[in-house]
Amino acid sequence: MMTDSESQAIWQLIRYPERSLLSYIDRGQVRTLSVRMVQNNFDGTLWFPVLWRDMAGRDLRVNDAVCLVFRNQVKNQEVCLHGIANFHQDADLMGTLMAQSQARNSDSDSTDFCNQDDCVLLEIHVYQVETWDLDTGCHRMLFSDQ
Repeated sequence: MMTDSESQAIWQLIRYPERSLLSYIDRGQVRTLSVRMVQNNFDGTLWFPVLWRDMAGRDLRVNDAVCLVFRNQVKNQEVCLHGIANFHQDADLMGTLMAQSQARNSDSDSTDFCNQDDCVLLEIHVYQVETWDLDTGCHRMLFSDQ
């Protein structure tokens, strides 16, 4: 289980930018999707609004392992988060997370497209986090639940 200090250290690395590349396996092929966080803290779970028709939801239900890559330009690091994906269609939770996203920034990208009928929340339970220093090429494991 991730400690508060671990989750806060990870949040400082992924907080900005909010966009990430999500990689997953779709019928034996690696696929990548650009996603945007809609939360204002991190407790070991990440939330992303996605359009159901754009997601390989059926495939993520079969193979739910994913990898997210954030680029921290301040530290010149790539932060890789490995986790398990789940989908939610909870309107109240969606509203809460969208409000957090709007309070966090004025860009309405993620809130606009989530007004569509097939918007769902992609929940990622993170079980491993590692960083890659782009200046030195050094790898560091920050957290592992395995």
